[in-house]
Amino acid sequence: MLVLVLVLPDDVPGHPLQTSIDVASLAPNAEITVFPWKEPEELTQRTIDRVRRFLKAHVRGSSG
Repeated sequence: MLVLVLVLPDDVPGHPLQTSIDVASLAPNAEITVFPWKEPEELTQRTIDRVRRFLKAHVRGSSG
């Protein structure tokens, strides 16, 4: 079974940036978004669009 991962990095105590980078580099077929992605609003919207494209491309039964 192929497991796909989309990593949205953050840098808060519960989710350190280095951990996000490590996960993305160790997981086969992982994709990672830009950091920071929460601001400005335009970048947030682009990240949301990327998540939607990722899900449409990889979720079974999705029309895309």
